Amino acid sequence: MNKKFFLATLLFCLSISVFAGNDITENRYTYLSLGTGYSQFRMIDRKVSPLMYSSSQSPNWLSFANITENSIFKANLNFVYNFTSPDEFKERSFIFSSPNHNGVIREDTATFSKSSLIQDELTVEYLRLISANETGKLKLYFGGQLKQYFSYSSTQAPVFVFSEISLNPSLLMRYRFSDTFESQSGLSVPLASLITQMPYSNDPTDGKHNYLISTFLMGSNFASLNRFQRINFHQSLQKRFNHRWAVALDYDFYWLHYRNNCDINAYDNSVTVKLLISLNSKK
Repeated sequence: MNKKFFLATLLFCLSISVFAGNDITENRYTYLSLGTGYSQFRMIDRKVSPLMYSSSQSPNWLSFANITENSIFKANLNFVYNFTSPDEFKERSFIFSSPNHNGVIREDTATFSKSSLIQDELTVEYLRLISANETGKLKLYFGGQLKQYFSYSSTQAPVFVFSEISLNPSLLMRYRFSDTFESQSGLSVPLASLITQMPYSNDPTDGKHNYLISTFLMGSNFASLNRFQRINFHQSLQKRFNHRWAVALDYDFYWLHYRNNCDINAYDNSVTVKLLISLNSKK
């Protein structure tokens, strides 16, 4: 199953390279953007705890976009480092076990009030124009995304460890209020995903899988819509001041649910302010 997934990923990337070479005679708007903002993240990993955890965060964005009248190519990187804690309890204590280098199981007690949280999300997206109204102000694009998402929360004991690599059909509506002001609304869902829910140190082990890579591979599974569901919504308002500078106000929402031996649920709301720097020599 994993081989089929990676074959599909390769075909997806090749299709992007073929389509991206088209429309070379069109006017292009190419830019880099930097941004930061505020987000509210909540999650529950029933493999570890029945508690709901939440975190108030400041996401950091780095984006590249190449836009023509008939196509849109984007690459976005979002990175977060913060802390998370249970909603209902200020402190959490439990006993966890882990093998030493000789494979001997050792037990320890962990007590903590908050856990460090590291998240990253990388999205590569390509869309083609499929419909436009008579004035050309409203346009509808369809394409696909290759998304990589990783979230890890742990201090003295793991709270939430989740990884996603997915292929997502993507739909985007673009509306131009004027030549310098526009709205972009996007929606995507996963079609096929490689999901990793790492085995935790308080799980039984035979002492042979002590290292990060082997335990990561142990917890990886191919998932389709029957086991992994995720909704990604993106709304952006962009204002260009001149051919070089623009600003954007973005709202992003995602919700995910992974159903395996133990369910994982998470969602995130974020508002981000971005500075856009055009790479075009002229408008």
